[in-house]
Amino acid sequence: MVSTLISTNPSLASGYTPGATYSITITVNGSGSKGFQFSPQSSSGATMGTLVAPASLQIQQSKYITQRSASSGNPSTWTFQWVAPPAGSGTVGFYAAGVSGRNVNLYRQTLSIPELAATVATVTTQAASMITPNSATCGGNVVSDGGSAVTSRGLAYGTSPNPTISGSITSNGTGTGSFVSNLSGLLSGTMYHGRAYATNVIGTAYGAGITFTTPTGSSVNALDPSQTFRCWPVPSSGNLELQWGDPQATPSTVQILSLSGQLVHQISVVDHRSNPSVSINLSSLGLGFGAYQIRLLDDEKVIGQQRIVYSR
Repeated sequence: MVSTLISTNPSLASGYTPGATYSITITVNGSGSKGFQFSPQSSSGATMGTLVAPASLQIQQSKYITQRSASSGNPSTWTFQWVAPPAGSGTVGFYAAGVSGRNVNLYRQTLSIPELAATVATVTTQAASMITPNSATCGGNVVSDGGSAVTSRGLAYGTSPNPTISGSITSNGTGTGSFVSNLSGLLSGTMYHGRAYATNVIGTAYGAGITFTTPTGSSVNALDPSQTFRCWPVPSSGNLELQWGDPQATPSTVQILSLSGQLVHQISVVDHRSNPSVSINLSSLGLGFGAYQIRLLDDEKVIGQQRIVYSR
């Protein structure tokens, strides 16, 4: 006896998410050559969603999908994609018919797939950290996708409150979970506003707004305010220049550390009493892109440190 089975991935047992893409497999059992026809329709017979056919299948009248040639396998299977219709389309009917053998034994299966009520995602915003005159690190967390896959997420930022994705943004992947946004090219001495965002088929959601202010000019030694320690450019994609103002309190050693405090590179400053500057070629050190700490030592005493960002 011939039988036809519709299976989907992800499962449509509880309903479809508007705009989502599903993989549909039709399985026909029985003797002889086999074929099938499938159509997603409304109660009035209108096509619902979009069928996407591989080369071995064909779409007819923008409504039906079927095989190009009969199959002799038992069972025979065909797989294609269906993009669900937009929100507000309502229940979709899946209609599948399988045929087998010379006498065209026919078996039909009908499924009724309700529309799930998707919403925008839920996202939170992470406070800014590692703020320099020209960079900062922020981020967020997509707590829920609202029942529809998050296709883009990141941070919207600018100098006006409530920034949106129509302005400056970072792009930090897809889906749920936390993410980090590294901001660069910022203006020194400027207040910035930021909001994490997440976009799904329903729309774009934003987290609560945050503000931070970049310091003016070059970074100043946080441990000894009397010791001016300039470091530029930040972020840096190659050479990093360090300069200090007091030749009687210059470093003998420059260290580069991870933010967790692990030493990743160290250099000695040649003739450090008469040489108030040093240049470090970051690209030659094999460092991964990201944030680091620069630490200056006079003999074994720490006389200054600050954060830097190494980027492309």
